Amino acid sequence: MTKQRLGRGLDILLPQTETDDDSLVSQLPISEIDPNLSQPRKAFDEEKLSQLAESIRQKGLLQPILVVKEGQRYRIVAGERRYRACRIAGLHTIPCIIREFDEAQQLEASLIENIQRENLNPIEEAQAIQSLINHFGYTQEDAARKLQKSRPAIANQLRLLSLPETIQAMVVSGDLSAGHARVLAGVSPESRQLELAHLCVLNAFPVRRLEQLAKKPPRSSHGSKPLSGELAGFKDSLREAVSVKTEIVGNESKGKIVFSYSSNDELEHLYEVFSKITKSV
Repeated sequence: MTKQRLGRGLDILLPQTETDDDSLVSQLPISEIDPNLSQPRKAFDEEKLSQLAESIRQKGLLQPILVVKEGQRYRIVAGERRYRACRIAGLHTIPCIIREFDEAQQLEASLIENIQRENLNPIEEAQAIQSLINHFGYTQEDAARKLQKSRPAIANQLRLLSLPETIQAMVVSGDLSAGHARVLAGVSPESRQLELAHLCVLNAFPVRRLEQLAKKPPRSSHGSKPLSGELAGFKDSLREAVSVKTEIVGNESKGKIVFSYSSNDELEHLYEVFSKITKSV
């Protein structure tokens, strides 16, 4: 049976085979395999890992991981998500392809594998692409060829790294999608980016609605200027603390904070929050 092939970027580094040749695959003790500290993926979805682990329990691991030998142990080059799922599944051995890579090849294989398998969140993917460019002196065209993407797609992905850290964190957490992030990357100034980002999270606006808002000049119902980045962040912190719709009108010198509730439960929650505050004063 022919298995799904990897993208051509990885074909440069991995065996040109359907992996039916058992001589290419070794069953290694999972206790002798170490994660790659340079792994571009930083966040692993525990629920999806559990789902993959259950699949592995039922069908086994269909795609070997890629490792290099270091002394008496092995280090993962590509496939850490599968490795983690195998540990959850309770496997004692794991199918591996052992290759001899220098550090540059290890990094390139790890970055490309993660990007092509779409296991990264949008910010991690942009960071991985930027790492490819920085470490290997690639142009955006080079990176596009390696990853089998268009150059504009690479450029749009890299633009996400220009977003404020607060918005990047919203993308990583899943509060904003990559589509939201791409729209916000084309907005200026930063205070307007933050204002729109918080509005999207608060109101669950789809990307199309954000595109409409981004085309309008910033304004509020009170005719005030957009919030500064610091105040926008403060508003978001307040909203998270009280768990109801929160608005700030004004600036650092003068203004007002408005909490809005839409049910008796939200009103009761507000009462509990502020009761705790007044008792602690």
